[in-house]
Amino acid sequence: MSSTSRHSQPKSQEEAALERDLSLGQLVLERSQTATIATKTAEDIKQEELLRRAAEKRNNIDDIGAVPAPAVVRRPYANTRKKAPDTAATKAVGTNTTQADDQRQKDELALLSIVAKRSSAASREEADLAKKQILLNPGNPGGDYDYDVSEKVDANPIEDNPMEYDNETGRPSSKHSLPPGSLTPGAYSGAVGAKYEAVKPVRLDLLGTSSHHPGEEEEEARARAEQQKQGVITNEEAQQQPTDSIIPLEEKQKPSRSRKLIAAAAMGCLLLVVIIILAIVIPLSVGGGKEESPPSLENSQELSIDKALLPNAPNSTWDSIQDNLDSPQYKAYNWLTLDPNLHLYETWQKEQRFALATFYYSFNGPKWRFKDPLTQNEWLSYETNECEWGVYLPKTTDNHHVICNDDDIVRLISVTEQGGMKGSVPIELSLLGSLQGLDLSDNVLQTNLTDLLPIIHMPEGFQSLEAIHCTNCRLEGSLPPELWDWTNLRVLWLQENSLTGTISTAIQQLSRLRALELFDNKLSGPIPSEVGLVTSLKNLGLRLNSLTSVPSELGLLTNLVDLGLGDNEMSYPGFSSELAKLTNLRHLNLVNLNRKGTNDSSEHALTIPTEVGLMAALEVLDAERNGWMGAIPSEIGNLSRLTDLHLRRNRLSNTAPTELGRMSALETLYLTNNQFTGSIPSELGQITSLHALLLVDNGFQKHFPLELCQRDYSELLTDWCESRDECCNGN
Repeated sequence: MSSTSRHSQPKSQEEAALERDLSLGQLVLERSQTATIATKTAEDIKQEELLRRAAEKRNNIDDIGAVPAPAVVRRPYANTRKKAPDTAATKAVGTNTTQADDQRQKDELALLSIVAKRSSAASREEADLAKKQILLNPGNPGGDYDYDVSEKVDANPIEDNPMEYDNETGRPSSKHSLPPGSLTPGAYSGAVGAKYEAVKPVRLDLLGTSSHHPGEEEEEARARAEQQKQGVITNEEAQQQPTDSIIPLEEKQKPSRSRKLIAAAAMGCLLLVVIIILAIVIPLSVGGGKEESPPSLENSQELSIDKALLPNAPNSTWDSIQDNLDSPQYKAYNWLTLDPNLHLYETWQKEQRFALATFYYSFNGPKWRFKDPLTQNEWLSYETNECEWGVYLPKTTDNHHVICNDDDIVRLISVTEQGGMKGSVPIELSLLGSLQGLDLSDNVLQTNLTDLLPIIHMPEGFQSLEAIHCTNCRLEGSLPPELWDWTNLRVLWLQENSLTGTISTAIQQLSRLRALELFDNKLSGPIPSEVGLVTSLKNLGLRLNSLTSVPSELGLLTNLVDLGLGDNEMSYPGFSSELAKLTNLRHLNLVNLNRKGTNDSSEHALTIPTEVGLMAALEVLDAERNGWMGAIPSEIGNLSRLTDLHLRRNRLSNTAPTELGRMSALETLYLTNNQFTGSIPSELGQITSLHALLLVDNGFQKHFPLELCQRDYSELLTDWCESRDECCNGN
């Protein structure tokens, strides 16, 4: 169909208005070209010709909606600016050309803005489609896409500005940008399914907001004034704010790129904070331990208190839970209520787990330190039976802190050598009705017994507790009088601390006590005679103190197996005959009974009593550095179980008794630094177990019996020889 036949048909009002708009656009374009014709290049003129031809063809289109949309071919965006020769003249021409291009773009945008404003709802869609036709293919609006950009690109645009495309959206990779200062056919709007639009350059300030060019607004205002004079638009329309550009609604609703970057940065910062928090929380539960700590609560109202959960808990426990959010009781109760298996436990097990959790928090459990970074802390694990709570190292023996019987009932808590352990024993351990032992040894607690054991005031709540061990805990202060009210105690180990004061006469109340270890402290005063009433005692360790006397009543402790009295300040550093009554004694330590010096007065006979032969069970007699005098009684030969006889650094004299050869179990004989004379008893050769013989610093005859040359010695020392070969060959 020819152009003439098309115009013979009647035109609608919308088409007539559209033609007026296009005519006005051409007029605006011609006026702008007049101002810039002096700086135009051949290429600029060619582009304008293409635009005019497109406008003419547009007037000949009968049905805009029937024109098929051209297929969009996305090409790599190359740098469309050619490299100009490095001369001043060329640079000047290039500057003028760029200004002309910018002015031409402003005119085109003004035209498109007017077209969009004047069209009705139906005509606006048709105008948009036609506009897209012109922009995508200004040389052939009704045909296939054949716009050639070869005149704008360099010889090898791919190498100069390589472009990658996203496989899903088809849009260019984010690391590339469009060539500045040009309208590229088919420039992608930035969203899947969005229209391809011509958008004039927009400046952004630091906050991502746009700023307009004053020149553009003045040009649009002049164009609208011209329309008003010709009657194309009304006064009201002329006063309306002109649009900056024709942008699809979905594009206008999008946030600016700068805002997107700010939002992305904010999200990145938030993610970083979350990662840091997780990095802090997870190592505490993995590297330093696997504690499943409950979330902290801001106030007690957030934690529902149900006393029926722990029906046997003391009233003080509930006071701590309700009044002190930092208390071990509150933390333990919170942990217990969050246990996903809580509904599976019987009441006794709930109370047992709560009591252990309170103990853990009371002793600063979350801050325990471990020498080996591979140590795993299994305390407060919801998935682990409380009887298996403790610390573990891979490929080593398990170190259970909680020991139970076959019915999973706790009978012993033993947390020793644990770095970072501080606190006090909570009274909630009274909920462990079968707890028999508590061992806190080798921890730097640095406290006193009253603060460490507040339970000391309520022995009735711990009827089952029989043993308390706190060796090397750096305890200070005195032995509190309440300690002696724990009549059920069987074992009390408080050695290697700095306890002061005296031993109370109330010790007689511990009628069931079997072991009392108080050695290596700073106790003073006499050993009370009432100790003789605790006849159940088997172990009594009192050495390395400043005790001043040994009562004769000590001889009443006939069940004693181990007695240590050495390194004190005894006024009588002798071997009391009362000790000979301890017929079940196996180990007797009387080393340096008076470390301030020996007593040389004739009032006390510092000799070994003949009753020593009655101590038939004795295995070790260590009585060095006491200044004892006289001979070794022959009755000592009755000690057939004696393995170690150490009498060094005394004043013993006369000859060594031949009865020494009757001690068939003897392994070490130390007689160094005495005043013995005569010959070395050959009867010692009958003792096949003897391997250490120290006889130096005496007056023995220089003769080593051949009977003693039949065995090897780990230690052999006399005044004239230091080995078996030397001693035996010297004969």
